[in-house]
Amino acid sequence: IHIWPLPNPESNIVLFLGIGRFAVPFFLLTSGFLVHKKLMTLPSLAERKQYTWHYLKRLFKFYLAWWLLYLWLIPLDWSGHFRFKGEHGLRLVWSLFKKYILNFFTGSTFQGSWYISATILGGIIVFVLLNRLNVLSQTAIGTIWL
Repeated sequence: IHIWPLPNPESNIVLFLGIGRFAVPFFLLTSGFLVHKKLMTLPSLAERKQYTWHYLKRLFKFYLAWWLLYLWLIPLDWSGHFRFKGEHGLRLVWSLFKKYILNFFTGSTFQGSWYISATILGGIIVFVLLNRLNVLSQTAIGTIWL
């Protein structure tokens, strides 16, 4: 998906504009399905909470490891220039807060991190909906969402 395997650029564009667009929804749907399936096998709320906490903690550790790996690149924009140039004091603190903290919930703190943060937030949503709604309501939401 992230490489151009065909020798002709036009062929790659046709291939990945069509097929490649299904990758992220497929992986998010698969992650949600597998977590939901596992949660449905656990009989008590305490066990579901424990499993969800373990799952989210594992994802967050993965996110943190990648964040540390990309930490030195985050202040650079796509052209390689320093993103926070000319910012000082509270303005710099606010920009750093937005880039490193708020973007976890609204986008990406580094390239590719949006998928991990979306999976973490999705895991929380799956857990809450599983424990608050009956199976019919869950199926209706899933069907409408598609």
